[in-house]
Amino acid sequence: MLYKPSFGDRQLAESFYQALFNRFYDSVDRPTQELLRECQFGLAPSPTGVKTFFILTPDLEQAQNLIERIEGIINGVMAIMVGVHQTAICIAPPDGGDGPRQQSAQLNPRYMMAKIFPHPLQDDEELG
Repeated sequence: MLYKPSFGDRQLAESFYQALFNRFYDSVDRPTQELLRECQFGLAPSPTGVKTFFILTPDLEQAQNLIERIEGIINGVMAIMVGVHQTAICIAPPDGGDGPRQQSAQLNPRYMMAKIFPHPLQDDEELG
């Protein structure tokens, strides 16, 4: 008989990832927590199969502020999420890119954009 995923499996997975993301949030300093408060998190493989931790921000300014703190963010990810080898800071426009674009000198993304930060190799990864 084949295994059929159940609603309970989905709840368990959602609960696991929520706990993981909460633990990551608690691992970073207070100023970074303030920046992460409005963000969403996710884990997914890149097109080449590299496991990536995604931080989705609502605007460019918040993304830039997080990029300034990327070293602490990566350290938090590496301490908690073994096997995740890069972090992406993404800008996800709140209107999903369907709203009108303002003409300004500042970059105003219409679609999702991301900057990817590879994690440094750890000693055990270099050996294996």
